Amino acid sequence: MQYATYWRSPPNGGGLVTLEFYEEDKRKICGIYHIEGRLNQPPKQWLRTMRAELKTIEDEARKVGFAELRMAGRDWSRIVEGYEPLPGVPNGLRKVL
Repeated sequence: MQYATYWRSPPNGGGLVTLEFYEEDKRKICGIYHIEGRLNQPPKQWLRTMRAELKTIEDEARKVGFAELRMAGRDWSRIVEGYEPLPGVPNGLRKVL
């Protein structure tokens, strides 16, 4: 596995994102390994910002040839759109890119 960490600076906050890259069944997978930070925004704006930041990650992963984006840990199912459960992984979600 390989990892990449970078800083994102959306309005009124910022965060650190660590992604992991690996192959599974000859397909390139990008996983959101770790996220930390703070957004000082009202709830609806926070939700819009989180979805926009995730879309940026999805778009970049797609551009460089990843077939899928995965995440687990907290239950993000009410926040993210277009993701399905990842079987066998507690709170795991996946999106085919």
